[in-house]
Amino acid sequence: MKSRQVLFALIILILLGFIRNEDICRAEDLDGKIAQIERKIILSGDYARLIDDLTLLLKDHPNNPRLYLDLGASHYGNMEYEKSYEFFKMAKDANPQGITARQISSAMTAIDDNRRMLQEIEDLYSLLREDEDANRDTIKEKMAFGHFAVLNSLLEDGAHSPIVAATHIVWLKDNKAEYPDLDRLKGEVYYAAGFYKEAEKGFKDAVEKDPTDYTVIVRLGDIYWNLDAKNAATKLFEKAVEDAPDYPPGHFFLARSYLFQEKKEEAMAEFEVFKEAVEEMPEIEEDLVDYYIFALHNLCSKYLDLKRFDIMAKQYEKIVNLKPADQIAHYNLAVWFFNYYNNPSRAKSELEKVVEIDSGSKHAESARHFLKFIRDNPDTAFIQDFKFVFKEE
Repeated sequence: MKSRQVLFALIILILLGFIRNEDICRAEDLDGKIAQIERKIILSGDYARLIDDLTLLLKDHPNNPRLYLDLGASHYGNMEYEKSYEFFKMAKDANPQGITARQISSAMTAIDDNRRMLQEIEDLYSLLREDEDANRDTIKEKMAFGHFAVLNSLLEDGAHSPIVAATHIVWLKDNKAEYPDLDRLKGEVYYAAGFYKEAEKGFKDAVEKDPTDYTVIVRLGDIYWNLDAKNAATKLFEKAVEDAPDYPPGHFFLARSYLFQEKKEEAMAEFEVFKEAVEEMPEIEEDLVDYYIFALHNLCSKYLDLKRFDIMAKQYEKIVNLKPADQIAHYNLAVWFFNYYNNPSRAKSELEKVVEIDSGSKHAESARHFLKFIRDNPDTAFIQDFKFVFKEE
């Protein structure tokens, strides 16, 4: 009897494991389908068909913010802008996280900021479909101007939703519209979407037309970096810094290249130039914040070598002001307060933040060990027992 119970329990466990694995496979399958659809939205169009495909997926996976976003983008590509906005609102109401949340917010802003021009495009598109006697060439010329104007507007704002911006490129490409800056804009959109091969072509074409455009040269270098052509990337960053020494991103990317090549002294010199340039700005540009934090983390290793612990601590304070969830910065501030500033209460406060941010991380484990030491040794003379930690980049 007992063996039958054990066998029954094993069967239940196997079935539960099968169901769980099937759920995981379904989730992976959904992510794969969505990724394929998003690639089509960005590169090829056929939005009416994509709307049908996404609608079917949504029936099986209701309230999925990414599906709502993609439906909104497909209606946007189909030049149904009010319908598109409705889906973006649904996506926002579905409580998205991370990059999806940012893309949804940017997509809604894209419509809010360009309503008049988008309405003109939609009206012209309706006229093109419904009036057989309309002058098609004139209408398409006006539509091309509208698509290019909105695309330019989206990219000028810096933070944009590539899945939305790409639909303008699809239309312009399909209708063979030509504008002087279109190659660069293609590169920017595909770059933001992570489609590096497509972005490479856009930027290479742009550089051929204007070899002095250092912003495009830096972008192209970063694409080569992501495509693992590190030497080609470094040469472009060096050219950008030589041609435009006042352009901060050039110094950042060159520093990162030197760091990868283990040229630490050269890397730190470039990080310093980048840091000083950013700190002279009235306000740090949004797309430079992550680069700035990366640079500060790396410069801290230099200040440690120089035993300039006071300067090092100031950099970590800058980091936590910009990124309160940076565990390494909080942990290293704790080391500073405990080892060099004789302030265990401030160290304890920083360590508690480390644990609160992510209790399961290795940094949280180190923080708990550190906290235990402080609690167990309230009267111990301060000894340099705890070490700084650095990013594993």
